[in-house]
Amino acid sequence: MLKFLCMCVTASHITTVSFKAADIRRKLLVLIDSSTLDPAQPLHLHMYLVLLKELPGEEHPLPMDDIIELLKPLSHVCSLYRRDQDVCTTVLNHVLHIVTNLDQGQLDFENTRDAQGRLLTVIGAFWHLAKEKKCTFSVRMALVKCLKALLEVDPYSKWAILNVMGKDFPVNEVFPQFLADDHHQVRMLAAVSINRLFQDMKQGDCSRLLKALPLRLQQTAFESAYLKAQEGMREVSHGAENPDLLDEIYNRKSVLLMTIAVILYSSPICEKQALFALCKSVKENGLESHLAKKVLEKVSETFGYRRLEDFMASHLDYLVLEWLNLQETEYSLSSFPFILLNYRNVEDFYRSYYKVLIPHLVIRSHFDEVKSIANQIQKDWKSLLIDCFPKILVNILPYFAYESTPDSRMAQQRETATKVYDILKSENLLGRQIDHLFISNLPEIVVELLMTLHEPAISSASPSTDLGDFSGDLDPAPNPPYFPSRVIKATFAYISNCHKTKFKSILEILSKSPDSYQKILLAICEQATETNNVYKRHRILKIYHLFVSLLLKDIKSGLGGAWAFVLRDVIYTLIHSINKRPSRFMDVTLRSFSLCCDLLSQVCQAAVTHCKDALENHLHVIVGSLIPLVDNQVEVREQVLDLLKYLVIDNKDNENLYLTIKLLDPFPEHVVFKDLRVTQQKIKYSRGPFSLLEEINHFLSVSVYDALPLTRLEGLKDLRRQLEQHKDQMMDLMRASQGTHFNDMDYFCLFLSVYPHTPKDWTWGIINARQALYH
Repeated sequence: MLKFLCMCVTASHITTVSFKAADIRRKLLVLIDSSTLDPAQPLHLHMYLVLLKELPGEEHPLPMDDIIELLKPLSHVCSLYRRDQDVCTTVLNHVLHIVTNLDQGQLDFENTRDAQGRLLTVIGAFWHLAKEKKCTFSVRMALVKCLKALLEVDPYSKWAILNVMGKDFPVNEVFPQFLADDHHQVRMLAAVSINRLFQDMKQGDCSRLLKALPLRLQQTAFESAYLKAQEGMREVSHGAENPDLLDEIYNRKSVLLMTIAVILYSSPICEKQALFALCKSVKENGLESHLAKKVLEKVSETFGYRRLEDFMASHLDYLVLEWLNLQETEYSLSSFPFILLNYRNVEDFYRSYYKVLIPHLVIRSHFDEVKSIANQIQKDWKSLLIDCFPKILVNILPYFAYESTPDSRMAQQRETATKVYDILKSENLLGRQIDHLFISNLPEIVVELLMTLHEPAISSASPSTDLGDFSGDLDPAPNPPYFPSRVIKATFAYISNCHKTKFKSILEILSKSPDSYQKILLAICEQATETNNVYKRHRILKIYHLFVSLLLKDIKSGLGGAWAFVLRDVIYTLIHSINKRPSRFMDVTLRSFSLCCDLLSQVCQAAVTHCKDALENHLHVIVGSLIPLVDNQVEVREQVLDLLKYLVIDNKDNENLYLTIKLLDPFPEHVVFKDLRVTQQKIKYSRGPFSLLEEINHFLSVSVYDALPLTRLEGLKDLRRQLEQHKDQMMDLMRASQGTHFNDMDYFCLFLSVYPHTPKDWTWGIINARQALYH
């Protein structure tokens, strides 16, 4: 009966009832008033536990006054039954719904703080008992569930703080400690729930992706979680020879693997650290490589990598750097767990990845290890240096270019770079050959330098940059070394100053071989197409933005005759990137989309300013691709409209674009396109209205880029309207064509011959147009 009454109270929120739910709720709470409730009696205890579980609603929270009434007996009940582990477990499991009620944006601040304090006091007491080894595993399991629920409602631990023995312990610091619990189920529950320390689980809108927590909280959480998972491993490592402990050892390893896997799934910013932790664990904790590979294969498959080695290779620069930074004899390159990349022997590993490995050895002046690698893969060691030359310079040149910094760390790295470069250009190594290598590999060197880009997000302490507007605080750093755009630009300037002809910019050097631009643009685009990682793709788009912006500043020089190729290549690359946008934006994909629109705007402005009629061949595709974004992507509507207005309205008197604007398909009859539609139609009908035949000929007079047929969809829709409105003219055309055997179907065949790719929307547009003739 008690449970039924609680159901009546909660049901009143979702359906119409013939009673006052508030009255029933108040009468139920009277049952647990201190004057009537005697928890020592089993019946009263059972009544309180039922109300504690059933009365709070998850979707429709109780008023805070009622929550406080529910919590008032809690401390006394827990104190009275602290030795009864079953009751303690039940109490903790039943307060879960109350936890979700404690952060519902209630206006009653004082009562909310009172309720939070009452609950946290009880949970803190149980945590203290758990630390004293005075709780069974079932109580600790229930306690972990409560802590998990607290993290979900207060991910920043602003108020979820346990006060034990006069000291405050935020829940986000307490939670990782259960990764070293004595019981496997408790540890595993903590491991699978560890993502609460990296993501904000509160979802106002279930369709949105989880929000990442700030960098500082994620870094602290990773360090704490990994430390505790390792601590659990060490507790049983001494018993590796004891058969009775074998199961426990495997259980501890599974917790470590689960912890790392969950972090990989939930924290892009800690992804590299988690992978390195796994590599270290293979060596330090005796973690079986086949178990690690099994986890990594599942993770890489989820991330969209075709093979495990592709996933690992994408982080290999970082992993090798951190491995060598340990500076311990047992952490040599040959001891790296290459088996995680699906290699059975070190020779095959060296043969596949020497271009990654050797630059790290060179910058440390470990030339003996370079020779060792060369011997094992049966190649001349100097030829390996030549193969790796562009990547080696990436570890040297930026420190030469950025010599004005007072940073002592940068000064030390510059000193190391100078020392290594002096060794490389000595007669014993590359000697005079180094200058030839520099010039012949310049496009590859430029690509490698561009790939080091890591532009920090704009803050009050950092100067504003074009790319900083598209950076986020939680964008993961790429493989080292990495630099902001100003250092990369300074490096390019340094290279041009060092060139014997003293060119003003590196672009002038590249223009001596015009295909250099093609090589660089192609290399950047290949990197973007090879990855499924949205953060890496976004960073590569920033790299593309950086290099294209440099090209645009120099486009009036002609770029060695390659300006037309550059414009066309960049425009269609950006159009394809825009058309491949996701159906639903998250933070990073929205920034990627905005970046593409920004760069497209820069390209269009540069083309109009410096290249006269260069844009007229591409205007139809640009406008046709941008129009659908205004309705479909509200987040970037203004940005897209600004670009369209610049192209059509601001340039309506441009002699090079006037005719092209006239040939554009009509803009949709939507209020946001009103000015654009009026401007375009004013130009189109400047000599008077068109007949139906003129409208058809006008539509067919524009060629289309075959890969983007949908850019003509608005034109086809408008032509359908014209056919509906001018059936009489269409019949006249049919009668006039009878003598020439040219009927209405010939017009539609014309459409199909012009557009060999006929998507569903086009097909229905043509069918609808034909139906308009006969109705």
